[in-house]
Amino acid sequence: MKKIRFLVNTYDKYTYVDYKKGDIKEFKDKRAEEILAARTREGKPYAEILEEVETATKKVKAETAVKKTVKKDK
Repeated sequence: MKKIRFLVNTYDKYTYVDYKKGDIKEFKDKRAEEILAARTREGKPYAEILEEVETATKKVKAETAVKKTVKKDK
């Protein structure tokens, strides 16, 4: 996850949300990179990285990931 600050007024072409100059929003890495790569007609960026936020990941052992059940015959 990345927090980015918008440098110009713009809108999101996928969600149609308007972003104002100075707004700070958090996006997933892939979407943030797409926004950061976008440029205006003058070649200026739409946004800048404010902070990179690390997401917590949970590690699960393979033995506990799938629980096996045994059917009892009557």
